[in-house]
Amino acid sequence: MSIKNLEQILENELNKIYKRILAKKTVRICIYTFFIIFYPGIVLAITIADVYGPEGYNIFNNYISDLGSIRYTPAPFILDVLLISTSILLIPIFLYLEQIIVSGPNLSKRFLNTSIFIKILARIGKISFILGSIGLLGAGIFNEDFSPFNIHIITAIFFFGGYFIGAFSTGLIILLKKVIIPKAIGYIMVFNSSGIFILYAFIKVTFITYYFIEWCLFLSILIWFVPITIIILRYQDKSIKKNSLTNREKKKNFECK
Repeated sequence: MSIKNLEQILENELNKIYKRILAKKTVRICIYTFFIIFYPGIVLAITIADVYGPEGYNIFNNYISDLGSIRYTPAPFILDVLLISTSILLIPIFLYLEQIIVSGPNLSKRFLNTSIFIKILARIGKISFILGSIGLLGAGIFNEDFSPFNIHIITAIFFFGGYFIGAFSTGLIILLKKVIIPKAIGYIMVFNSSGIFILYAFIKVTFITYYFIEWCLFLSILIWFVPITIIILRYQDKSIKKNSLTNREKKKNFECK
């Protein structure tokens, strides 16, 4: 077997894996699982750290990463497991999001699906979200207590930086091209996340702690992520109903013949 044939086989297998990741069923499972484990998990981690931690815990005096340190909570593994599992669940969702806003039905006459600018933004968004998810995974593996060469800080930067760049690029696509996602969410993705990031990185506000700004950064991601996941589920429901009606019509036409 030649090297060219091996490359072709490898490419075909990778395409099959990619299609399985982007399958509607896979994306729906990832969304539902995210909602089931993430919110109860983060509330549980904060509650345990606040009630049973040696110093207590609150978002004004503690970083998110403190939830993964034995110095602040007796159960640091909760955040670690939460970050690792969430990072894996988010990748199919973000890949699917980029697919439906670029390859989905074009509802605008101003911008075509073949627009180079849209494709560049989509590629930047896709890569950034993947890097952000890898950063989230790394932050879960290398917590505050196990962070050689400050890997935890590096992975956290990848997480926030990747998701903000991804949100900015995807938000621009939503604003420039009429898609199924409302433009209001596009504005939030472009201005909300980037505004808080600039506040955190360059501006020192004396009456607001960096701990609280980090939590604001984190929450600014959820502000646009939650409605987008709901829109994706509705989009899939409409697509399933449409395909079901089409199949029924084809069956009727076949029976008539």
